Amino acid sequence: MFFAVWSKYCNRRHWIAAVHRGAMMETVWNFWRSVPTGSKLAIATLIGGWILHVVVYFHFFPADLSDRTFFLQLVVGVGICYGVATGRRWARMLCVFFNIGIVALYALYSMALVQSEEWGWAGLTALIAGMFSVSTVFLLTRDSARFFNPQSPLSVNGRQYRRNGHERGADDTNIR
Repeated sequence: MFFAVWSKYCNRRHWIAAVHRGAMMETVWNFWRSVPTGSKLAIATLIGGWILHVVVYFHFFPADLSDRTFFLQLVVGVGICYGVATGRRWARMLCVFFNIGIVALYALYSMALVQSEEWGWAGLTALIAGMFSVSTVFLLTRDSARFFNPQSPLSVNGRQYRRNGHERGADDTNIR
């Protein structure tokens, strides 16, 4: 009953059917094989960066750790990782914007910890900044852009169809 309601809510009936057939791992494996290598590295470093972020955040800010803060950190991290791992177009750009802020924040933390000569924590925060940087670089590559937006490019002299069904003609100035 729960699975039926959940699939109707999320519009993911094929995942539910795969669970009932026992083919869930096969479905995930086939999807993972279709992901380009750069996107795989971006996803792996993003998940690793968020895990390390949770460790460092809860070490440095234990006084600010309320239920609300924990929930917000969890929702943002899991939401972005899930969106990027499933190839959502909106998640890619949201992830890039979040990563830029996180990289700047952890670079500043790392510099402050180097000045206070706490080498272990400085290395860990530099590692987190590096992981989010690598994730950002690989999310901005051309292969990742094609993976997250699998539309065919516009041709120079051919007719193209817009998403809303209108046909582009020879007099259309928007043809590339």
